[in-house]
Amino acid sequence: MENFILDYQKRYEAEQQRLEKEEKLKAQALAEKNRLFYQDIGNFIRKHRERRKLSQTALGRRIGCSGFRLADYENARSRISLYNFAQICRILEIDYDYCGGLQLSSEEKIWIDILRRRDIKSVAEWLAKEI
Repeated sequence: MENFILDYQKRYEAEQQRLEKEEKLKAQALAEKNRLFYQDIGNFIRKHRERRKLSQTALGRRIGCSGFRLADYENARSRISLYNFAQICRILEIDYDYCGGLQLSSEEKIWIDILRRRDIKSVAEWLAKEI
């Protein structure tokens, strides 16, 4: 009986370690996906900012942040808020539906749809779920 308990305990611990390792790999994959997404967003902003011949400082002032913060967004060192992204799209006269061919997740597509429709109720519902 004692051998059975020890064997069961070893199998249980091995399974727990496997699950922890799997969760860690999933978290790393998600972090990489998020990094790539924000890198795409930054490249998108840079391309359209340069097309409009605006400096980082000029665009930053128009959205209420510094040129350094905008550089952080463009280089994916900082996550851009949905609000700032919407302001940038408005200033650069970019249609939310366009989004430069970005690979968007279903949640991000919902964000863009909410921005396009300016659906405050949907924003409130989404925020309530997130908080």
